[in-house]
Amino acid sequence: MIVGANGSGKTSLGKHFTTHIKSNGILVSAQRVLKLPAYDSIRSYTTTVDHVKSIQLPDEELTIQRNLADEFGVLIEHLLADDSRTLKQNRSQRDNPLPPPTKLQVLLMMWNSLFSHLQISLPDDINIEARKESLAFHVSEMSDGEKVVLFLIAHVLLCPQNGFVIVDEPEMYLHPTIHKKLWDKLESERSDVIFIYLTHDLEFASTRIDAKKLWLKSFQYPDGFELEEIPRNEIPQTLLMELLGSRQDILFCEGELGSLDEQIYSILFPSYTIKPVGGCLSVINFTKAFNRLPMSSRKAIGIIDGDYISKQRLDSLQHESIFPLSVPEVENLLLDEMILQRLELELGVKGEQVNKTKKEILKMLKRERDTEISKYVSAKVDHYFKDTNVSSGKNLPGIKTNYKNFIQEIDIDKWAKERAELIDNVIANGDYNGAIKIFKGKGLASIAGRNFGVKNFNQRVIRLIERDKGLQDLLRAQFPNIPTNPNS
Repeated sequence: MIVGANGSGKTSLGKHFTTHIKSNGILVSAQRVLKLPAYDSIRSYTTTVDHVKSIQLPDEELTIQRNLADEFGVLIEHLLADDSRTLKQNRSQRDNPLPPPTKLQVLLMMWNSLFSHLQISLPDDINIEARKESLAFHVSEMSDGEKVVLFLIAHVLLCPQNGFVIVDEPEMYLHPTIHKKLWDKLESERSDVIFIYLTHDLEFASTRIDAKKLWLKSFQYPDGFELEEIPRNEIPQTLLMELLGSRQDILFCEGELGSLDEQIYSILFPSYTIKPVGGCLSVINFTKAFNRLPMSSRKAIGIIDGDYISKQRLDSLQHESIFPLSVPEVENLLLDEMILQRLELELGVKGEQVNKTKKEILKMLKRERDTEISKYVSAKVDHYFKDTNVSSGKNLPGIKTNYKNFIQEIDIDKWAKERAELIDNVIANGDYNGAIKIFKGKGLASIAGRNFGVKNFNQRVIRLIERDKGLQDLLRAQFPNIPTNPNS
């Protein structure tokens, strides 16, 4: 399996391979003209096999000697000729009552196993007919996706024994629900051959679970190909293949595709490829794993919600290029007092929108004090268990001692007291900036939205930040250790 972006040189690589495999394999081009004629008669096996060879073998200049308009018809005609020849041979061998199916019969059975709504057969022994309920028609009238399945099966069945099948863009014209099943069946049917896939489709690449995957890192015409094996590590291979093709450093963050995290970091750090990967531990693990890759010239950083992580642990993570938010939720960045003032100015409102928002958030923090303490301590305990391991013991007493030491590090009363003192101090001093740095309560954006008269506060502020370089600098200052131009 060779993965590369469009224009990375995959097609040239496929043609280059054919100069080495010579007659011991085939190249299935990404150019597929799915024209299939109706036959009045079939030429001899000897003639059709020569025609098949002419479309499977390249010439010395790395071009494909084939008439694309006739390719489909050449394949099917040879399968028909082979079927007729094989059946005649079987009939002459009376001691072989149960001969194996012909290649044409295998093609029909395999295609029919993939499509339950549409079946194909050979009613006149010369033309393939499709039938959908009571409606029958020539296969040339099927959809492109249905015809390409027939085309690919025919190609693979006619590959030389113990040879190679090189497939350029194996997913082309195929729905994701079909291509996995199709190539699974073809690989099973032709277990004697080696399949080499050239693709940019990461979803398809991920379906070849046991395949060795190579990344086409660079290409210099005519035959300068730099290939690297894609390793197996903590990062899912589908994601890893996507990231290896990036021309920018990687920024892993929490959240999902399209989340507020991704939107904000895309504005603040345009020199990075932003990749949300779920939770805090995924960010930590993926950042470390990517930076251990010897094959990539790019580096990764991570941003996590680190409010509940110890300072000692955070210092350690920063040495691994993993940095904490200065607030417990990325949404809280949008509640910065200067951003609220800028929004008030842009909306042209005259009143106390900023002060009202600050007072209500402080009041809400006071009301939800005990809940916030509990959430903080729960998150801290949860992270400790997930991110810390009990030391190995050489014997049972050693295990018990290590477990006791592990548990003793969890001091719920101490953590709750420290958090309570911090919250009480913020409330007593009316410290709004301190409040948004520790308050993880939901509904803070709705308070601001209601006071400013905007329905979707977060998206309204995102649009404001996109236009305001000053606000971008303000927010970037929250991440002093992250270089803004990592690739320069």
